[in-house]
Amino acid sequence: MIKRGWLTLALWATMLLGCQLNPTVDATTAVGCHSKHINCQRFDYRSLTQFNASLMAHMERWNLNVPSRMLEQIHAKELPVRTTKLASLADYIEAINQRPGDIFLLVKQAREKGFNTYETFLMEQAFLRSIVDLSRLNNS
Repeated sequence: MIKRGWLTLALWATMLLGCQLNPTVDATTAVGCHSKHINCQRFDYRSLTQFNASLMAHMERWNLNVPSRMLEQIHAKELPVRTTKLASLADYIEAINQRPGDIFLLVKQAREKGFNTYETFLMEQAFLRSIVDLSRLNNS
């Protein structure tokens, strides 16, 4: 359990190190993934087939093992009615945690509502945490 906690902390630290604070025109700061070390657009949402291909490529690149039952749940069917009421990033992350198989449609919906690339990245992080069992990382 302690090893998993340290690994999770290390993953979060890596993610945050790749994100930088960039001043905007109005002198405030906005968080974004402007580092070449973090790909904030790692999954392709043009179709479910392309999404699955980009997910598989990501899993292979990072040597992740995901139970096939988790991958089989990813779909492009209609979302439950309650998802139309999602408003905040926290709402979307909670919905992804509850039903990871809805990721494709939830992110598409969030983008249509104006969520930015960094917010999409955070949703994808929640999705990956919900499907990847850190104790099952490939050892090859």
